[in-house]
Amino acid sequence: GAAGGRLAAADVAAVRKAAGDANFRASHAQCRLLWSRCAASLAALRAALLPSRRRFHARVERCNDTLSGCVGPAAAEYHERLALEAGKGEEEFNARFHGQLSHALFLLCVGGILTFRYVAVSALAEVGCRLLLP
Repeated sequence: GAAGGRLAAADVAAVRKAAGDANFRASHAQCRLLWSRCAASLAALRAALLPSRRRFHARVERCNDTLSGCVGPAAAEYHERLALEAGKGEEEFNARFHGQLSHALFLLCVGGILTFRYVAVSALAEVGCRLLLP
C-alpha cells in the first residue's frame, strides 16, 4: 500500500515535471518565433535612411501586438526584451535624428553663406548664416 502510494506520487510528480518542461519548451519556441519577426522588423527600421519617431513607436506597438501571442513561462522574458529594445531604440533614434538635423543645418548654413556672398550678395544674410552654424 505505502510503496504503491509513493510510486504513484513519484509518477505524478514525473508527469507534472515532464508537462511543465514541455510547456516551458513550447512557450519558448512560440515566443522565439514571434520575437524573430519583431526583431527583424525593428532591425529594418534601424537601417532606414531617415529616422522617424512615429514609425518607431508604431513598429514597437506592432511588436507588442505580435508578442501578445507569447504566453506561458517565457512571456515575461520576451516582453522585457521588447521594453529594453524600445528604450535602446529610442536613444538610437534621438542620437541619429539630432546628428542628421545638425548635419542638415550645417549644410544649409554653408550653402547660405556661399549663396549670400557670391550669388545674391547680402552681408546681413551671410552673417545670419554664419551665426546659425552649429
